[in-house]
Amino acid sequence: MGDEPAGAHVDAVVHRVHRALVAADTRADLESASCRAFVGDEPYALAWIGVHDDATDRIVPTASAGEDASYLDGLAIQVHDAPTATEPSATALKTATTQVRRRLRTDPDAEPWRDRALAHGFESSIAIPLVTDWVAYGVLSLYSRRPDAFDDAESALLTELGETIATAIVGIEARTELEAQRDGLDLLNKVVRHDIRNTLQVISGYGDLLEPHVDADGADHLRRILTSAQSATELTHTAADLAEVMLERRRERTSVPLAETLEAQIADVETTFGPASITVDGSLPQVRVLADGMLPSVFRNLLKNAIQHNDAASPEVVVSAVADGETVTVRVADNGPGVPEHLRSTIFGQGAKGLASGGTGIGLYLVRTLVEAYGGSVALEDSESGAVFAVELPAA
Repeated sequence: MGDEPAGAHVDAVVHRVHRALVAADTRADLESASCRAFVGDEPYALAWIGVHDDATDRIVPTASAGEDASYLDGLAIQVHDAPTATEPSATALKTATTQVRRRLRTDPDAEPWRDRALAHGFESSIAIPLVTDWVAYGVLSLYSRRPDAFDDAESALLTELGETIATAIVGIEARTELEAQRDGLDLLNKVVRHDIRNTLQVISGYGDLLEPHVDADGADHLRRILTSAQSATELTHTAADLAEVMLERRRERTSVPLAETLEAQIADVETTFGPASITVDGSLPQVRVLADGMLPSVFRNLLKNAIQHNDAASPEVVVSAVADGETVTVRVADNGPGVPEHLRSTIFGQGAKGLASGGTGIGLYLVRTLVEAYGGSVALEDSESGAVFAVELPAA
C-alpha cells in the first residue's frame, strides 16, 4: 500500500459495511452486502465469508463478491485435518485470531494452497474471524493482487470490523428466533381461542343435555365435569389474554367507554362464577378512558380475583368508579380474607397466588401490565376487611 495510511481506503469500506449491517434483514443479506462492500476498492480483489460445517469439518462459503469468485469453485478446506488445516481461514476459525499472508509466493505456510491462489492472481490475503463473546460465527477472507497488501494497522481495523459483523449476526439471529417464536405464539393463541375453546363449549353443551338423564349417583360426577370444563374454558381466556399481551408489547391507546365495558364484564363474570354476588356502588360514570380492546381483560381479571381468592360462604364483590378530571378510578372490593402481608409486595407479579386458589396466578400480572401500558396504575389499598384493588386510568 506504499505510504498510503490504512484508514484512507478502509474507512470507506467500514462505512459501507455499517450501512449494510443496518439495512440487512437476514444473515444471508448481511453477509452478501458485507462482501460487496469490499470489492471495487484497492487492494481488495475477492471477499468471501464461510462457516464451519460440523458434519464435514469443512468451511462452507456462504457469500462472496469480487473479480474472480471462481476461486471458491471446488474449494475444500478441512478445519482440523492436514494439509488444509493450516489454510488462513481454517486457522482463523480455530484460534479466533486474524491470519495475514502478505507474500503468498514465498510464505512457507501457504504451500498447500499457494498454486490455487496464484493461479487466480492473488498475492496476499487476510482471514478475519467473525467472533464475539468468544464464539466464532464464521470467517471473512480477503484477497489482493498486490503483495504486502495488509499491514498491521489495516489488520487491526479489519479485525474490529469482523467483531462488528459478528455482533450484527448475533442480533439478526436473535431477531429471527424471536420472530419465529412470535409466529408460534400467534398460532398457539389462535388454537387456544378457537379450537380448544370450541371443544370445551361442546363438552359443556352435551353435559347440560345429559343433566336430566343422570340419576342421583351420577349427578355429582356430571357437576364435576361441567365445573372442570368451565374452569378450562376460563383458562383459555387467560392464556389468550397473556398471549395477546406478549404479542403486542406496545399498546395503541384509543377512546373506550368505561361503563359499557365494565358492566359487560360484571354480567359475564357473575353468570360464570355464580353464586357470587357483584353489585355496583352508586352509578358508573358515563366517561371514556384511554385504553384498547384488552380493557375488558383488566376488569374480568379483577372480578375473577375477587371471587377465586374468596373463602366466604357467599362471595360478595362491590364495584365503584369515580371520574376526577384527567383520571378515572375503578375500585373492586370483596368480602374475602384480604391479602396476607407477605404477599402484598408481590401480588402483581407473574405467578402470584394466594388462599389455595384455583387461579393461574397471572391475572393480576396481566392487569398491571395492561394498565401501565395505558398510562395508568393499579394498587392494593388498605382495608379493614377483604381486599380492595384500585385501577386508575387516564380519561380520554
